[in-house]
Amino acid sequence: MLMKAKAVIKEYSLLNADDKVVVGLSGGADSMALLHLLLALGYNVSACHINHQLRGEESDSDQRFVEQICSEWNVPLSVFNVDVNSLKEKHMSTEQAARNARYEIFSGYEGFKIATAHNANDNAETLLINISRGTGLKGLCSIPIKRNNIVRPLLFSTRAEIEKYCLENSIPFVIDSTNLTDDYTRNKIRNNIIPRLVEINPSFIESISRLTENITEENEFIEAKMRELYDNAYNDDGFSLEILKKADKIVVKRLISKIIKDKGITPSALMINSAYQLIKDGQGKINISKNYFIQVKNRKFHIFFEKQSYRNR
Repeated sequence: MLMKAKAVIKEYSLLNADDKVVVGLSGGADSMALLHLLLALGYNVSACHINHQLRGEESDSDQRFVEQICSEWNVPLSVFNVDVNSLKEKHMSTEQAARNARYEIFSGYEGFKIATAHNANDNAETLLINISRGTGLKGLCSIPIKRNNIVRPLLFSTRAEIEKYCLENSIPFVIDSTNLTDDYTRNKIRNNIIPRLVEINPSFIESISRLTENITEENEFIEAKMRELYDNAYNDDGFSLEILKKADKIVVKRLISKIIKDKGITPSALMINSAYQLIKDGQGKINISKNYFIQVKNRKFHIFFEKQSYRNR
């Protein structure tokens, strides 16, 4: 697996020899294997452990384990204690609150590469979660191999490969007891659905990795076309209707999605399809969120904020 990780790092340009790398270290098999691999490959590595304070003494025990390992392996370690339950907003899951906390901490590491231990099983689980909730092409890409300064060298390694690597190299790790329950959506998929799919196809995890890799390439192509369309069609008055009408439908819809997101609004399929219909019709106006509207007028397509009059409230 060492050579596999090395090849992935090179193929996707994840790390340079002089990079300062911070490993997100939970103490589980995945992150312990990642730390061991990056040290073996000679990278300048430190570690970051986040105690989410969700499992009481078990969380504290994991922290002590990570502190001990980093001391023995001579790895600089930063520990963050975050009360995730206190950060949860209305309708937000514990998983989402914990994820937000992690990435907020990671955002403070300017000038560093952040290496997380997401693996091929995580990728397959995320894909199934996205499908179950309804998704487009971006959701089918699942977990990206890199995003900004965050890299995932183990994304094409299965959990079985990782655990085997830990066994062969006598790498200790802890087990999160919540992973053994079905309390979270991911665990339900991990413990119940994926084993059934592996029964049907023993290479299911590897197949999903190939699928998401191919979809990611296609998505990146569409993104590039969308950015090109944005630059060509936009001016201070909005987007040229003439240029939008000549562009491919899928690229225009991706552009509409971006325009809506840029206003802090989560785009829905209904919003995007309705906006695209305005472009086809050459005129019209729709309300997409509170005081935000999309309008096609005078050969221009644009989104704007319109303060409601007292009479309309």
